[in-house]
Amino acid sequence: MITKWVRCEVVDRDGFDRGQQGWTALRELPGFLGQYGGWSRRPDGAEIASIVAFWADSDSYESLPSADGSQR
Repeated sequence: MITKWVRCEVVDRDGFDRGQQGWTALRELPGFLGQYGGWSRRPDGAEIASIVAFWADSDSYESLPSADGSQR
């Protein structure tokens, strides 16, 4: 199993949420097991998005197209 953790500082939370909707097609890909996410806030007030995704194996993960349309 492959586990990928993405953590990023977000300036535009609504824009980030809209962008995440573009990834809903992942659930149709073979080997994609699911993902979870949430929000936290640093002491300085910055909002942090965290997403953890699970893939069956490295072949499944490597077949995922990147955000710019190229292969990973």
